[in-house]
Amino acid sequence: MTPHTTTGEWPIFSATTAATALELLRSHTLAQLQYLFEHRKSHAPKLLQVLNWIASSLPLFDFLQATIRADPQHYLASLFLQRFRKCLRLDLKLDQLKLIVTTVRLAPPGGVTLRVPDEAHLWATLSTQGYAVSHWRQHVAFEVGGKRHATSDAYIWSVLALQLHRLGPLLFTSPPPVFALLGRILAHMVLMGQRLPLAIFPPPFLSTPPEFKPDLAAQFKAGFETVLPNVLDSWNGYERFVLLHQVLFPNTMELWKAQKIRYDAPFSPHHPTIVSLWDILERRLVPDEQTMLRLKWGQPLTIRPASGVGMVTKAVFGLPETTTFDRLHLELMLYVRGFRKQAKAPNPSSL
Repeated sequence: MTPHTTTGEWPIFSATTAATALELLRSHTLAQLQYLFEHRKSHAPKLLQVLNWIASSLPLFDFLQATIRADPQHYLASLFLQRFRKCLRLDLKLDQLKLIVTTVRLAPPGGVTLRVPDEAHLWATLSTQGYAVSHWRQHVAFEVGGKRHATSDAYIWSVLALQLHRLGPLLFTSPPPVFALLGRILAHMVLMGQRLPLAIFPPPFLSTPPEFKPDLAAQFKAGFETVLPNVLDSWNGYERFVLLHQVLFPNTMELWKAQKIRYDAPFSPHHPTIVSLWDILERRLVPDEQTMLRLKWGQPLTIRPASGVGMVTKAVFGLPETTTFDRLHLELMLYVRGFRKQAKAPNPSSL
């Protein structure tokens, strides 16, 4: 397969359905995606159509993920997937970020040493002294009470997370410059391959647009991008939460399902729709997607009949009582990826 000899266009431009796009992309996949990117302005409607097909067609989406997984160095560095990251599953977004981080030039180890009188004053020292943006683009070590700790180790992030966690809601009463600093510090943490061991920044704060403390969230984002610009474009709030925090659940998925999930009639663990639901969630999600699902659902959770797939209210998830496996699979994937949020409960008079 080559570009059309008359028009010079790759065959993807002739696709009329997701199925034909899939067949056309089986050959010269990267070249065709790159061509779409290069002509994104002159062929914007076709590009948007292809992006919508990738999001809404499981065969096309799964083919693209498998193709990228087989050759991540080439695909994840492509301009198409740098620009349109919504085409990527979370595990591949994380892999892409690792590749980007390896291209960031750091000064030699030990270039900057920040002194803190003792462990208890780590956050107080950081929040009052600030430090220049350039500090967070290179290797950093903290001298805490005379002992040296590199930010490439977990120690500093454990101490910082504990102190931020103790502040609780008071953290979000801090002035905007503090959140710009936090953005720079956590971008440096990502650069060092570390995560916070405690939950500090909720997904609504990390989403775009932010749904919690938007002014502070904007400062946090601006600070983050002074160190790592544009690397989290097209990530949703839950994906960013997984990137910044270690996510450890108190029980296995099987125990969580048995102990924390409740069903409103006519649903039960043996209802055909519920059996299909768990088959999809346990066998067709990669671990990072399962983590996002559990974060979104929380615990405990009630599953009840609804006209669509998504949250009905806090701690209540809705599903159609009767649906096909393929339709349920697609709607759940769209929900997990952040394209579906709310579901409407059925009208009581129609039950």
